[in-house]
Amino acid sequence: MEKEQAEKEKEKEKEKEREKEKEEKIAEYMAKIEAMEVKREETAKSFDLRELARSTREIRTVKHPRLGTIRFGVLTARDLLELAKTGTDEERIIMAVWRCLSKADPSIAKEDVADLPWDVMAELLKITGLAGFFATMP
Repeated sequence: MEKEQAEKEKEKEKEKEREKEKEEKIAEYMAKIEAMEVKREETAKSFDLRELARSTREIRTVKHPRLGTIRFGVLTARDLLELAKTGTDEERIIMAVWRCLSKADPSIAKEDVADLPWDVMAELLKITGLAGFFATMP
């Protein structure tokens, strides 16, 4: 009988330990969640419209395994509005890639971009982020 009582006591102790471990884990995860929420709030508070607009004037550089180093600028909303006035989809694509590349090198001509092989144009669209833009156009 004493043995059974001792076994029950041991089991109760083990159960208490498991509950304590569960509570500690819950507290640990809650602290992590709270830290993530604080970080998210700090990030949201740091949104600076003027800084984002300034960043469009920065030249970006990407090293491509086949094409080499590619320098380009990011298009602005104003650039995209002007592109919308351009004729066909193909003309818009050429104009968009030319605008990105010419921000980094003003000597690049639209005709040079228009003469590029299509597979190179496809890579440039991906690199500059324009592929997603043209994929969403109606």
